Amino acid sequence: MAFLVDDDLLFEDGRGVRATAVANEWLRLRPTENCPAPSSWGTYARILRDWIVAAQMHGVEVFDTRDRLKALLSTYAVDRATGDPRQRLGAVTWNQHVSVLGMFYRWAMAEQYATAVPFTSQQAVMLYAETVREVLVNQARRRVPKAHVTIKYLEDDFAATFINGLAGLRPDGSEDEGPGRYRGRHLARNGAVGELVMSSGTRLQEFSYLLACEIPPLPPAPRLMPIAFPLPEAITKGSKFRVTWTSYSALARVHSYLSLERMLACEGSVWRPPKRWGAPLFVSEMDSRGGRANGRRVHWHTLRPAERRRLVAPDGGSMLLAVRSDGGPFTAWSTVFERTAQRIRERFEPRFPHVHPHCCRHTFAMATMERLVAGFYEQAARLSAAGGDADAALSNYLTTTEPLLVLRDLLGHSSVLTTEKYLNRPGGAQAIFLAEVGKEEESRNQTLTLQAFRDYQAGRRPSGPGARDLLAFFASVECQLKELDVTAPTVKRSGQELINLLARRVGALHLGLANYCWFLDPGKALCLNLARSSDRSKPLVGMCDSARCPQATHHSCHRNVWATSAATSRAFISKIGRGQSTERARLTVEAERAERIVAGIDAADHGESYGPDQ
Repeated sequence: MAFLVDDDLLFEDGRGVRATAVANEWLRLRPTENCPAPSSWGTYARILRDWIVAAQMHGVEVFDTRDRLKALLSTYAVDRATGDPRQRLGAVTWNQHVSVLGMFYRWAMAEQYATAVPFTSQQAVMLYAETVREVLVNQARRRVPKAHVTIKYLEDDFAATFINGLAGLRPDGSEDEGPGRYRGRHLARNGAVGELVMSSGTRLQEFSYLLACEIPPLPPAPRLMPIAFPLPEAITKGSKFRVTWTSYSALARVHSYLSLERMLACEGSVWRPPKRWGAPLFVSEMDSRGGRANGRRVHWHTLRPAERRRLVAPDGGSMLLAVRSDGGPFTAWSTVFERTAQRIRERFEPRFPHVHPHCCRHTFAMATMERLVAGFYEQAARLSAAGGDADAALSNYLTTTEPLLVLRDLLGHSSVLTTEKYLNRPGGAQAIFLAEVGKEEESRNQTLTLQAFRDYQAGRRPSGPGARDLLAFFASVECQLKELDVTAPTVKRSGQELINLLARRVGALHLGLANYCWFLDPGKALCLNLARSSDRSKPLVGMCDSARCPQATHHSCHRNVWATSAATSRAFISKIGRGQSTERARLTVEAERAERIVAGIDAADHGESYGPDQ
C-alpha cells in the first residue's frame, strides 16, 4: 500500500493529527472503494503528496478555511498550467488530479476532518446510455478536445510501416541497406511483440507481463480464422479474465522469436531480480498452467505483475515473453514505440504520428471492426469449414453476434459505449460500420412499418397516445392506393410503391422498449422536453414514457411485455409488508399503467377504441 510520511517522520504534533495521517487513512480505504488496481493507489498517493507539499510551501493548512483553500487552488492551478515545465500538467492529467482531490475532500468532510473544500461545483445534466441524470461538475476542470478530433489509431499502411520499423525494415518490408539504418540488437523481439499487439489489442500491462508459457500453441498449418488468445485476470484491467484473438502470422512470428533469439538470450543466464523487487521466485516443474515457485505450486493466472517479473526460469533468465540480452525481463515498450516512430519520421515519412502502446489497441479495434462489418471473418469461417479446419464455436459466434458486441468482448469492455469511443473517428472502419448499421435499420423500419399498415388493413389497430395520428396517416395512404387503382386499373402494383408512400413514417420510426416511437416532431417528444436536451436529432428512447408521449404507439407485438410487467408488479405487491406503503403505492401505479396499456392493445386489436387517446 502507498502511504505518505512527513520529513520529521511524525504523524501527530501539538495541534493533533496531521494531514498526512488523514491522507493515509483515506488511501487505506481505496482497495475496498472501487479502486482495485495497485497502480492507482500509488497515483492517488502522489497526487495528495503534491497537494500537501504545495499547501506547506504557501503556508496553508490542508484543512483550512474555504477562502484560503480557494486561494491555494488558484495558485496551484496556475503553477501546474504555466509554471516550471517539469511540473506542468496536461488537461487530462490535471482533471485526474482535480477528481482525486475532490474525492478526498468529500470523504474528509463526511468524516469531519475538513470544514470546507477548495472546489466550486455546478449542477449539470448528463446524458449517458440514453439515461439523463443530474451531476455536480467541478469548475476547476480544464476543457479537453473531443475524442473524434484526435487521431488515436494507425491506418493500414502506417500500421504495416510501424511493424516493419520495429523489425528494422523499410516501410515496404525490404531490408534497410542505407547508411543510416538502425542496427538494434532485439529487432526480432520488437517486431514479434509489435505485430502480436496489433493483432490482439492487448493493453501495455497485459503484453508486458505476459509469460512465454502463456503464448497459445501454433496451429499445424496456416489459417484465415483468428486464433484464441486467453489473457489471465492477474494482468488485465479490472482483474477480468478475457479471451481475445490473434492472427496466425503474428503468432508464428512470436514462436519464431521464442525458439531462437529468446532461447539464446536466456540460455545459461545468471540474471536475478534486483533486491528492491523482492526475493527471486525460482520456477521448477512448470507447464502451461503453473509450476513450483520456490517449491510451492502456483498457477500463472494468479500471479500479478510485481510477482511475474521476479520469476526465474528453470534454465535461467526471466519467465516474461520479452527479455533483454542478459535474459532479464524487458518492459520499456513505451520507449521502444516512441523511438521507432521517431526513426520513421526522420528517415521515411515526416507525417508519421507519435505511437504509444495504447495506439496499437485502437488500431486493432478499427481494423477488426472493418473486417467484421465487411464479412471477412464470416467468409474465413466458411472457407475453414470447407477445408475441414473450422473452430465450430468461434464460427458460430462470429456469424450470430453483432460486430460491436464481438469487439466489446475482444477489448474487454463492460459496455459497448466504451467500445464506441474507440470507433469515434470519421471515415475508415467507422464510416463502413455506420453505413452498414444505417442500412440494416432502414430495412428493419420498412418491415415493421409495412407490418403495421397490413395490420391496419386487417382491422388490427394500434393503441397509445400517437395512435390517432398514425391511423390518419394509414387512411391517407389507403386513399392514395385506391386513387392509383382508379387511374390505372390494369397496372400491376409493386410493393415498392407502397413503401414509397410509407417512406415518411419509415424514416421517423424508432424502437422503444415496448412501443414504437414515430419521431416526426422534436417539439412533441416528451423525452427531449423532460431532459431539456439540446440535441434534438433523435429521441432518448431510454427515457420514453409511451403512455404519455404523443408520438408513441403500442401494437400487438408489445402486449406480452406489458402483460408480464403488470403480472410482475402485482406479484411484488402481494409480498410487500405493511410498513412499505411508499413502495406499494409506486408498484400499484406501475401495475395499473401496464394493465391500461394491455387493455388498450386488446381493444385496438379488435378494431375498438379504448381510452381518450384512441
